[in-house]
Amino acid sequence: MTKKHKVLNSIQVLRAIAAILVVILHSAEQFEVKKISEFVSFGNGGVDLFFVISGFVMIYISFKKTMTPWQFFKNRIVRIAPIYWIFTLFTAVLTLIIPSAFRGTTFDLQHLLYSLFFVAHPNPATVGSVSPMLRVGWTLNYEMLFYAIFAMALFFGKTRVIYLSGACIIALVLSGMFISSSAVWAFYTANIMLEFLFGMVVGWVFINFQHLFVEGKKKTFVFLITLFSFVAFGSLGMQGELPRSLTFGVPAAFIVYYSLSYESLVSRFTSSWLLLLGNASYAMYLSHPFILSFIRVLASRAHIDTSSTIAQVVFIVFMTFAAALGGVLGHLLIEKPVGAFIKNGRKAIPFAE
Repeated sequence: MTKKHKVLNSIQVLRAIAAILVVILHSAEQFEVKKISEFVSFGNGGVDLFFVISGFVMIYISFKKTMTPWQFFKNRIVRIAPIYWIFTLFTAVLTLIIPSAFRGTTFDLQHLLYSLFFVAHPNPATVGSVSPMLRVGWTLNYEMLFYAIFAMALFFGKTRVIYLSGACIIALVLSGMFISSSAVWAFYTANIMLEFLFGMVVGWVFINFQHLFVEGKKKTFVFLITLFSFVAFGSLGMQGELPRSLTFGVPAAFIVYYSLSYESLVSRFTSSWLLLLGNASYAMYLSHPFILSFIRVLASRAHIDTSSTIAQVVFIVFMTFAAALGGVLGHLLIEKPVGAFIKNGRKAIPFAE
């Protein structure tokens, strides 16, 4: 019998925060003279937070719902692919019309096809980069690999899924440490894959040991320390000094754990707008590069000086709000209607819910 899983507001809030972190990071990279990009490098951790959340959610919904491996994978495709395909095709069109607007993307048919099918491959426009045409889509190549592993593990039952998929992920990462093949192989075997496992572990504990997810003063203190480590030490993983899964992934897993412990508090005090932003986080993630680039071009043509630290801070705040608004509109006007149309075979009405 299928159980309807409860929407966890703490997870929705974390999704919103993760998307905002990525937007802040990319906003700081829009300036020719980068004054504060080093200070917001913790924004990279938004991706790691997304990966941990993804691992958690997959375990959570698989235990709450009865589904076949095919149903699981089909649901993931319906959830992830349509809006990604729309923005990827939009990118392809823009690279043909105004190629000068893109710094690290060029039109290439093979590149486009690989991108649409979530196949990691070298970017023809950027030497050494393994990324799709819509460059932020590199994370979705990891997501799809994780979904494929998870779906195969489901063939052996949901009680074994965490062990089998976890073992596959660990074996994949270990093989990358000992087998050197290509840039694509290095991409798929990167230690960032472990973050899905971290999220699955949090999900398994959440389902089986609810008594561990309670509020407390000690937890608040440790939560604050975890946030500090996420901000202060996460950049070390980006510099290659320590594994990213350690510097960003482990703190992200604890952030998810502690946030779930305060689910009742979050549900009482979180505004509907923040929850909407959580729902729109995926649309925000995919659409924000277009919005940031548009603002950068406008500022350049208007000869606005963005070389000072204060000017960059103001622009980052403005671009973050603009990206959040664009993400919400993309969610309500594109993501929800398209998703509903695919699921129901009919056009959905925006703002219907």
